[in-house]
Amino acid sequence: MMTFIVNYDVTVDQKELGEDTGQPARALETYDPDMTRVPVTTDRKGE
Repeated sequence: MMTFIVNYDVTVDQKELGEDTGQPARALETYDPDMTRVPVTTDRKGE
């Protein structure tokens, strides 16, 4: 399962947690992205 975390400055990171998503998702307590998270970029031309 792909997960997304949005930071206070609207930075969005994504990470594939795999089939056993429940355990890692429940372990999240604070925003502390590691090197396995990938920043999400968007094309804002349509705004």
